[in-house]
Amino acid sequence: MTKGLPYYKRYPRDFIEGTLGLPFEARGAYSILLDLIYINRGNLPDDPRYISGVLGCSVRKWNAVRNALLEAGKIQIAEGVISNFRADKEEIILRKLQDKQ
Repeated sequence: MTKGLPYYKRYPRDFIEGTLGLPFEARGAYSILLDLIYINRGNLPDDPRYISGVLGCSVRKWNAVRNALLEAGKIQIAEGVISNFRADKEEIILRKLQDKQ
């Protein structure tokens, strides 16, 4: 795995409220996917075999969950990279803080 953040700010209320209405499997996968996004510093390749392996599910199941998360606006995919709006925002804040130091 890419060396990324050892931890990140987690907003449990936002997560719970933001995932209401999503199926249980999508919520669990989204939680782990967020971890992967932060570990990879916002540069998570859209690699179904890798992600389904980490999630412990089939590629077919991951593709269904991926589509549900895309439709819900929880993730975005551009140029083969999976991202999340808040993770992108947190990465910018972290970079600004590191530049100041």
